[in-house]
Amino acid sequence: MDIDILETPLLSAPHWTEDEVAFVSALLSDAPDVFSDEQSSPSKLSPEERAAARRASHRETMRRSRQRFRDQIAAMMRTVQELESIKAQALEQQQQQRSDTGLQDQVALLKKQRQQLLDENDALHAQLVDSLLAITRAHPQNFEHEQVQRRVTGDVAGEKDTGADFYVMNTGSGAVVKRDPVTLCDFVTWDVGTIGHCLQLVRDATSEIAKFYSAISRVKQDEPSGDMMGWRQSRRALVKEDTCVEFAFDKTFAGYSPGQLFHKTWALFRNQRQFAMLLEPVLHALQLEVLHEINDDIVVVRRMQQESSPEGEKQTPTKYRSIYLLYRMTSPAGLFVVLQSVNPSFTRRCGCANNLWFESFMWMGFSAASSGKAGCRVRFGGMLDGHSQEFARRWQREVFFMLMRWESHSVAPVVLLPQS
Repeated sequence: MDIDILETPLLSAPHWTEDEVAFVSALLSDAPDVFSDEQSSPSKLSPEERAAARRASHRETMRRSRQRFRDQIAAMMRTVQELESIKAQALEQQQQQRSDTGLQDQVALLKKQRQQLLDENDALHAQLVDSLLAITRAHPQNFEHEQVQRRVTGDVAGEKDTGADFYVMNTGSGAVVKRDPVTLCDFVTWDVGTIGHCLQLVRDATSEIAKFYSAISRVKQDEPSGDMMGWRQSRRALVKEDTCVEFAFDKTFAGYSPGQLFHKTWALFRNQRQFAMLLEPVLHALQLEVLHEINDDIVVVRRMQQESSPEGEKQTPTKYRSIYLLYRMTSPAGLFVVLQSVNPSFTRRCGCANNLWFESFMWMGFSAASSGKAGCRVRFGGMLDGHSQEFARRWQREVFFMLMRWESHSVAPVVLLPQS
């Protein structure tokens, strides 16, 4: 079937009038309308004016609609930015939590490994003690605890012992000191590889002493301070659940220079036989031995003491042990003779029966008397921690008598009587 194509021309669209063009332009414009202050009554408007008013009203409505749309878009953009910020913070917190969880797992693993190592150490400790005891029973003449017994009874022929590096308390009756069971503590010596650590302790001692005096100046005194035989007591109290005693005394001696008393005190502390004089009256047994001389100013000393038991022979006295640095030093605060423990770390967990390791940090300081007076101000302070309430209570009393023995040896005792 043939399709006839009409040749008639298409009708052209009519042209817009000026009013229509103006109306569309007004719709597309963002400019606000400017109304006349005088509102004319609709009945008085001509048809052209009413059409213009309708176009203006419609144009304002469209402008407000477009502005509202833009405001909504801006608000949504701000909301998106806030949500992105919250998401970033949440991701960061999640990463931190994962990191903390990983660290907690590592800490738990390390604690487990530590406990395993401690258990292995305890087992090795028991094996070592058994082995050492078997060896000492087989060859008693080669071991120190046997040599100590021979020194006590004077069996070491031709030995001239001045007591500078070794001293053991003699009972005075010629009887052999009762032997206690040998434990691993009897074989503890000092690791020479820790010399660097010891030198650092000496360098830090000045600041540690300053911290001590600064701390006690802020602590309320448990006992009233006052003078005892001329000594002013600044501190003598039990701390750390009453297992440690802290003390601080000072006194000024006229007619002596700091250097004189400093050298006298160093000679007294350096000779183990003379130093034992400060301790013997309250001890059942005492052994002092220089393990190592780092230099002329620093030595390492091993000390074992048994204190008189209140139960007498019914109870075996506890052996209190310590390895300590004995050194002298000078600082802006004066001259010091210091005794500071450097016990091996494993001794803190030592399970040997009737053996306790105690910590000590005590000093004697010598400086010029204040207020321009001639003389020497002596300060005796520090702490003793035997991890035992009985030990702390005893030495809370004895530190003062120990100080009085030092004064009797180094300086003629001076008693300050009250002014009448």
